[in-house]
Amino acid sequence: MSNVIAMTRIQRDGKFWDVSTINRQSSAALAPDHWYAETIVFELDAEFRRGKVVWQGEDCRGCIHTHMWAVRRLHATGSAEDGQGVEG
Repeated sequence: MSNVIAMTRIQRDGKFWDVSTINRQSSAALAPDHWYAETIVFELDAEFRRGKVVWQGEDCRGCIHTHMWAVRRLHATGSAEDGQGVEG
């Protein structure tokens, strides 16, 4: 089970992305009651259908720090791929 925290569409230089963050329950056998916020960045095609996942991150349950980091990075650079995690 999961629930949406935030969804953002970003455009830069003719490219579009969806940034989606949901609360989700861990699938790890050692932490079945653990919940966290999962952020995924999807490329969008010309008809705005989701395509390839280009970045994924996580945060504490209900938090949007990682979501906003991805939004700021896409808006500034056109890429969310850097492997650094959340930045201020």
